[in-house]
Amino acid sequence: HLPNSELKPEDVKKLYGTASQHFYDYGSRAAQLYSFHPNTYLSFTTPPNSLRVQEIKVSYRGPALAAPSNQDLEQAQSYLMNKAGHLASTSNWNAAIQLLVMRLKEHPDDGEAHYQLAQAYAKQGQIDEAILEYKACLATITSPTARSSSKSAYLMQLCVEGLQRLSVLPKPQDPHTKDSASQINVRTQR
Repeated sequence: HLPNSELKPEDVKKLYGTASQHFYDYGSRAAQLYSFHPNTYLSFTTPPNSLRVQEIKVSYRGPALAAPSNQDLEQAQSYLMNKAGHLASTSNWNAAIQLLVMRLKEHPDDGEAHYQLAQAYAKQGQIDEAILEYKACLATITSPTARSSSKSAYLMQLCVEGLQRLSVLPKPQDPHTKDSASQINVRTQR
């Protein structure tokens, strides 16, 4: 369901060409059906008195599909993070926040998603939420089960810098001081 969709039937036609079938469903909603393979269909439904697509359904009728590989799952996760990054780069903070919150519901230990969400909250002026996300990022990358890597060290540095920008941590006087992370209580309740 797409309650606030900006997608119009004309946009669908531009993307997929002419629908193989037009019909009205049980709720008197106009639907366009596109066939992509003998077993795969996409239907786009537009409610009465509306010019926007409200629902998209994918139908597959065929032999059972193989489970997605780890590479497929990683690619899907990477796509979501890249899309959130793109939205943030275009200052579409609300949409980026929605994607990152969705990502963290499924993967609460994703330090990078916590960091990106902290950045988005900070840009929106939601300082308390930003602080919580910076701390959540630090908690995930410093937990006993986290793998140590250069990426974790880099994320830690970015979080410390973010907390310093928000004046949560003092800025170090000595540029060789890197112990700011020890000043943070990373076990903050969310």
